[in-house]
Amino acid sequence: MKIRRYNSSQPKIRRYKKIYRKTNTKVIGTAIFVVALVVVFFLSWSLYRPIIDFFSGNLSSQEESSEQSSQQSSVSSKPEVVITPPQVDDTDAIRAVYMPIDMLYDSTTLNNFLDSLNENKYNYIMLDMKTADGNLTYTSSLKEVQGTSVVMTDAISNMPDTVALLRARGFGIIAKIHVFRDPIGSRSDYDKAIHYLDSELFWLDNTKEKGGKTWLNPCSQKARDYVVSIAEEVAQMGVDIILFDDIRFPNKLGFAYADCGVEVTLENKDEYLNQFIVQATETLSSYDVELYFSSPANATVSEVTFPYGTLPVLLAKDGYAPTLYAADYNSELPSYTAVEEQLKKLAKYIDSETAPAFLPILDASKGYDDAARQISVLTQNNYNSYILYSENGNYGFAN
Repeated sequence: MKIRRYNSSQPKIRRYKKIYRKTNTKVIGTAIFVVALVVVFFLSWSLYRPIIDFFSGNLSSQEESSEQSSQQSSVSSKPEVVITPPQVDDTDAIRAVYMPIDMLYDSTTLNNFLDSLNENKYNYIMLDMKTADGNLTYTSSLKEVQGTSVVMTDAISNMPDTVALLRARGFGIIAKIHVFRDPIGSRSDYDKAIHYLDSELFWLDNTKEKGGKTWLNPCSQKARDYVVSIAEEVAQMGVDIILFDDIRFPNKLGFAYADCGVEVTLENKDEYLNQFIVQATETLSSYDVELYFSSPANATVSEVTFPYGTLPVLLAKDGYAPTLYAADYNSELPSYTAVEEQLKKLAKYIDSETAPAFLPILDASKGYDDAARQISVLTQNNYNSYILYSENGNYGFAN
């Protein structure tokens, strides 16, 4: 490519430098002035609100709100933490869950449930054998229940085989039996029930309109024989633990009108309850089964002795399985705090060398994180055994 060269003969363009210099100075000055105006306007607008807020006292509250919003944003962005209870290396520890009977009706549901227990290191299952309604959840061969409505309509027809199956899967079995709170069994035989004074009427623990229920009479030998015979039938199935609940008299409501066949006082109630415990212990001594006594822990720590005649913990022999529920103790407390407070108050009864084995029952109805916190409180206090209770059997175990 040729470069074109201009020769000296071409006319030159005359440049008037002074004219250009004058014009540029005016433009630059104008531009600076405009920029200055923009800056002043921007600063005035930016400082207007803070100044107003400062003199009105709103500045600090807005800063706090901004900081809180930032913190909330930071918190919400954090991943959810799954709480896992500490795994305790204690081969003797009982880590149990309650399993509703209806889970036994479907093999798929049952197997899935058992698999989840194995994965989460649970080794015992608690089953209802005699409910608080007085129903037997299994088909019984006892003469006392034939022709009555004691056996529930959808009872498990092969409970011994079911127990054997669960044991073959590696689980110990806790059989729960409600003792004297029994509105069905008590109505099946007048001589086993509590009556109203000077009448042939069944005594009710509330008005009929409010669903009052009849009770087995703790002072009746016939009533005690009835429950012990059920316990022996259950022991023959090969269960590991029988957990007796409601070994007690009814609460105060209307009890002044109750007739137990003998004079009952606060001082002698525990004597009649102990008669049942001794009879059950002697009858079941030939079976490889442990007997546990269950009651709300609050009945001991708050010394609510009316239904027992003494502190319930003192009635326990082989084992003590109190419910450590916040609902019984103080419903305003978090579950784990209620557990911790009750443990401290129970310590003098459960920490001695002669104390019965301790198997607390924890409320697992609020989800696994809540249950895990309660378990952590137990293990931090060197209690490694427990039963989780959820009425529907849904525990939401961490994977």
